[in-house]
Amino acid sequence: MLRSNRLVLLFSLLVLVGLSSQAFAHWTGTIEVWDFPRWAPPGDPDGDMFYFLREKIREFEEMYPGVNIELVELAWSGGDQKLDVAVASGNYPDVASRPMENLLNYIRQGAVEPITPYLTEEDWQDLYETALEHFTYEGEVYAWPWFMTTTSMFINLDLFEERGVTPPADGVWTWDEFLASMKALTFDRDGDGRIDVYGLGIPGANREVLGFVFAEGGRPLSEDGTEFTFNAPEAIRGFQKLYDLIHVHKVAPPHSGAAARNDVWEEFMTRQTLAAIPADSRLARELESSGNFRFAAVEYPQGDTGRTATQGAVTGYAVFKQEDPAKRDMVMEFVRYVTSAEQQYRLAEYGVFPSRRSASDLYAGDEYYSRIARHLEWAVAFPAHPNWSKINARITPQLELMLLGRLDPQSAMDQVAREVAPLLAE
Repeated sequence: MLRSNRLVLLFSLLVLVGLSSQAFAHWTGTIEVWDFPRWAPPGDPDGDMFYFLREKIREFEEMYPGVNIELVELAWSGGDQKLDVAVASGNYPDVASRPMENLLNYIRQGAVEPITPYLTEEDWQDLYETALEHFTYEGEVYAWPWFMTTTSMFINLDLFEERGVTPPADGVWTWDEFLASMKALTFDRDGDGRIDVYGLGIPGANREVLGFVFAEGGRPLSEDGTEFTFNAPEAIRGFQKLYDLIHVHKVAPPHSGAAARNDVWEEFMTRQTLAAIPADSRLARELESSGNFRFAAVEYPQGDTGRTATQGAVTGYAVFKQEDPAKRDMVMEFVRYVTSAEQQYRLAEYGVFPSRRSASDLYAGDEYYSRIARHLEWAVAFPAHPNWSKINARITPQLELMLLGRLDPQSAMDQVAREVAPLLAE
């Protein structure tokens, strides 16, 4: 019996040694990661916008000695173009973080590895279907879903109280209720005959404004991706409402079309010269940290459809083509680590939403984010079209001209339709 136990013990030790050897016999070398600035450390808005990723890189390198991860910092201005050139030349990174509308063209060029073989049964059960579907093309999943975002309407409750305006009940308001509130919140505070406070801030020709269009049923492309439809009647109805807020009702600053997102946030958060702004979910964390005033996250106003809508996005990490299977395994392991449920709990610090069900309670008990999470239900994502980045680049300048009052909505979107027709025909 004793001899038998000793043999069992010896066998167990040999197994452990073998497993340990296997664990440490991993690929070594350099992994190149390209990413865009995300979030500064909590409470430090002027800090390192790559803070989170640097932290994960450091942790992973400690777990796997001999693996060096080189981070290439992309700027929001020109970053996509740099990645386009890299893929076209075949000199691309090992990993990059992009939404599907940007990745699809790379996938069709054969430059992206499918992650489907690396997804476990647990992954299939844990990852939200919305996130998986977003990165699926012709039956394969092409990126590890990382986080989801949506836009909401943020309101300054102190300004509402000052003007005797009742906030929307349960965050829901009709268009008429919204417009009446914005008019009451646009006023001359110091009595010099000029408007000091506007009801609505519009962060330029950015995705935050599209909730007004989506609420009317407008969509940028047809379902089959062959037609530009932002010039269709339902979309124009939304663009017209947006135009009228600035140039007819005058409840938003006349320079709204050229306003930078950060400047609008500053006017809302610090100067308090705007009573409401559409913004992505990260703003709630900024407002909580500042403590400048009481606020609420509410819905976009309902459209003529009787429904609200918002713009949403799923961001994930794609692994580009690898010649070495051992390196591919290690790259996949790194991305799996960064996007794991354990790491997604850190997302609560930054105000975005997890892609995994097992991290879905990260905002439990949070008044603001529990409400914003509801907005994900009616979020509309940009279409996964191989030329979407080029199409969007045509939309933005015409949208800016419309918001500045230099073009009417129909003329602006008809011009986009003419410009993108060749892109849709490819």
